Amino acid sequence: MQETVSIQASVASALCMELRDIIRGRNRVVNVLLAVGLALVSIRSLRSGRRLRGLLAGAGAVAFGVSATTGSDASESVSGPEYDTEAEPAEPAEADAATVTEESAATAGLTCEICGEPILPGQRRGPNEDDVIVHDDCA
Repeated sequence: MQETVSIQASVASALCMELRDIIRGRNRVVNVLLAVGLALVSIRSLRSGRRLRGLLAGAGAVAFGVSATTGSDASESVSGPEYDTEAEPAEPAEADAATVTEESAATAGLTCEICGEPILPGQRRGPNEDDVIVHDDCA
């Protein structure tokens, strides 16, 4: 029973890969046809004096032509081997986020001149009468 399931899975995998190749081949053919069609539209538009339409069609022809010749597909980059969907999730950091922000604030030099505590991101601060940065609560 397990042998038939593994055989069916391998056949399905082979068919899926073959189907991807067929789809990529069709996409290239469609891109080439669109590039040729837009090039013809561009030439006719430029000859008749419609510069904007001719330039836009020419840009589209170049874009589809490059896409057809390089063979880069958006679906190929998403399902490529560089993305491992079965990877284990990263372990949570051992340090507390508040501790990390306090340490980074202390090393950045943002400390209240009145109470001496570090000024954390998001806390209200401003200069006092002596133009020294302090907490709004301390001022």
